[in-house]
Amino acid sequence: MKRTSTLLILGILVVLGVGVYTGYSFWKKSSSEEDLKRVESTLTEYQNKLLQFESDEILEAINAKRTLDDLESDMIQWSKVIKTIRKTVPTDDGLTIVEILSYSGSSSNDINMNVKTYPDRDEPYFDVADLIEGFEESSAFVGSFVPSISGGTDEDGKEILTFLFGTTYVEADPLALLENDAEEEVEDEESEAVLR
Repeated sequence: MKRTSTLLILGILVVLGVGVYTGYSFWKKSSSEEDLKRVESTLTEYQNKLLQFESDEILEAINAKRTLDDLESDMIQWSKVIKTIRKTVPTDDGLTIVEILSYSGSSSNDINMNVKTYPDRDEPYFDVADLIEGFEESSAFVGSFVPSISGGTDEDGKEILTFLFGTTYVEADPLALLENDAEEEVEDEESEAVLR
């Protein structure tokens, strides 16, 4: 009997050991599954954050590109405006009738120029009128005006007028600009010789 009870106790201990091991295995498995679920949810959360970040970066880049495109479309090419001004100033015997001392412009296409007449001109007031008329006849400018004229003389006693000249630049048709580019290059070379 003693042998039976030792075997019985040993059997019970083995059953208990197997039960404890099985319980431990189930607990470890469920703990591992919970850890795996937690890791997967954290991974999904980080992937979503990464997608949101990339999406925000793409939107920011698109908005920056749009802003840049808007700025470029609103940009005035002042070099072309000045070339147009120089071509619009009336000439007499191939020489300009007035000298433009300075230019200033704004984003609304308003242009102001500080201008003076040459001392060798007989009728400087008519030169001012011819300048206004030349700009008004041009399709590139509107609203040309002279708010005031100051008169003076040079060292030889000849009359010189200085005045502020205002006008508004009107954007030209882009196709017309392309057609006139070749003509402008030839005219620019010629006009450099006639400017005083």
